[in-house]
Amino acid sequence: MYQLPDTLAELGYVVPWDANHFLRVLERRKIAGKQVFNSEPYKLVISGKGGDLGEAQVKFLLNPLWEDRRRLKPHSNDTLKSFPGRLASMPFMGSFHAAQVIADLKYVGRLRRAIDWWNFAASGPGSLRGLNRVIGRATDAPWEEAEWLEALRLVRKIVAPGLYKAGLPKMQAQDTQNCLCEFDKYERIRLGEGKGRKFVPNRKPLP
Repeated sequence: MYQLPDTLAELGYVVPWDANHFLRVLERRKIAGKQVFNSEPYKLVISGKGGDLGEAQVKFLLNPLWEDRRRLKPHSNDTLKSFPGRLASMPFMGSFHAAQVIADLKYVGRLRRAIDWWNFAASGPGSLRGLNRVIGRATDAPWEEAEWLEALRLVRKIVAPGLYKAGLPKMQAQDTQNCLCEFDKYERIRLGEGKGRKFVPNRKPLP
């Protein structure tokens, strides 16, 4: 959710879920004048709910997710396509953030054996625009999800020989989707279509 290493390090492993610990860590960072949340798109904003963002996320998203964990958890017959459908059904979650969870969760537990591990991806605004740029369509031309995924798979097939020749590993579909999103950011800045944040690497070793 946060993609902010310092906050994640202070939170530690969050299972079993402890809302009080979560809120204490966020408050401690605020008091110390430290950054708590990363920027969009990874900061889940609870639309229409005022007050403290951390408290709103606990009340309207994180507590309900934990309470419904038995239904939401991956099953032995789940695919990467079927599992995020359940996750995305939760209030304020949505398909984009569900796919971001899958990008990490696919490397552990039952989802490591999902039959669509290499081929699953879900589009986001950046990867929709990025794929348009790659194939020469108008940047904001619309896509049907199935057509976008088929074009994404074609891009993977085209770049695979170059990756092999360079000694790089095979790229799965979600990594390809992410590359398209980053390419869109690069092009928006290069072409003067928008602004971007300067990348500042975290030089502290992760715990």
